Amino acid sequence: MDKPVLVDRTVIVTGAGSGIGRAVAVGATRAGAGVALVGRRESALRATAEDCEAVGGKVLVVVADLAERAAAGRVVAETVDRFGGLYGLVNNAAVATLGGIEDVDDDAVEAMFAVNAIAPIRLLRAALPELRRAEGAVVNIGSASGRNSSPRAIAYGATKAALLHQTRSAAKLLAADRVRVNAVSPGVVVTPIWGGVGLAPDVVEERLDSLRAATPVGRLAEPEEIARWVLALLDSRSGFVTGTILDVDGGLSA
Repeated sequence: MDKPVLVDRTVIVTGAGSGIGRAVAVGATRAGAGVALVGRRESALRATAEDCEAVGGKVLVVVADLAERAAAGRVVAETVDRFGGLYGLVNNAAVATLGGIEDVDDDAVEAMFAVNAIAPIRLLRAALPELRRAEGAVVNIGSASGRNSSPRAIAYGATKAALLHQTRSAAKLLAADRVRVNAVSPGVVVTPIWGGVGLAPDVVEERLDSLRAATPVGRLAEPEEIARWVLALLDSRSGFVTGTILDVDGGLSA
């Protein structure tokens, strides 16, 4: 795969403070893009900004809670004001509470849908005029849980299934505008999200061990292994690829 080229492009990356989001942001700056780093934790975003600037990138830090209705419009407006336009949108931000149907309460379900499924719609709506102008690209970060049954992630998986449906539907809707919409659907990735899934640390370790054993390649993914495919889909040389759900899951969905 050729090195992605995003020179003179602007990309919004949500959930950019850690994990996949940070890896995508750093990779995008290496590829020449200006990047708007979006997330709730300013200190984490500043750390990502330092990593981006260390490789010569230009960044904007936007502290925002994407569960709030007005956040999407503000994120897009600040990005366009700073960079003069917008080419790419990476919907990576997510919250997760694991558990079965009796274990996850309404507040947790609503919080997951607000960030994982509703915020990407709002961001796409707000960004659409700029994306049309730039003939841009959207990459949503799905999950193997959105493709496969996952009894211990029943609500989280439902939010990711919704995001994958959005991906395919928006791709058809926007193809005539030359706006591409794709998704990368990771398996289990080693990221800080596992510290906030509502399980005790020893239970998390047991869960990760079980998932590692269930993954055919026998290991978990690093964020950079997901980011490289996100960047490839942002690249305009992937111009004939839209509506695709790319499984990067070590064979978990095979």
